[in-house]
Amino acid sequence: METSDIVLRILPRHMANKLRRHNDPLGFAQICSESEPACELNVFDDQIEELGTRGYRADLIRGYVIAHEVAHILIGPAHSDEGIMRGEWTRADLQRISWGLSLGFTPDQSSQLQCAAMRRQ
Repeated sequence: METSDIVLRILPRHMANKLRRHNDPLGFAQICSESEPACELNVFDDQIEELGTRGYRADLIRGYVIAHEVAHILIGPAHSDEGIMRGEWTRADLQRISWGLSLGFTPDQSSQLQCAAMRRQ
């Protein structure tokens, strides 16, 4: 593995229950320095599938959760008041994702992501 490696684990319920903390509703990422050999991110698939039973698009939400957690690996643990990096998505956010509408990164986050990805190459 090299410093740019990111390990994605999509966890079923029995595995998620072993790792889940009360403040990690859909997943969490390991915060690690750029010199770490690899960083892990975990997605709680049971929680995402549960959203699917409530009328949301689980497939699209899963992609956003992965993007959110990858961003934590690249730019740190901070959340924002808007967009994909909110600490908790609202029903309106989940609906936007399900309709295929963008829930994006702020311009500053986009810049930080680009710089972080370049440093890890």
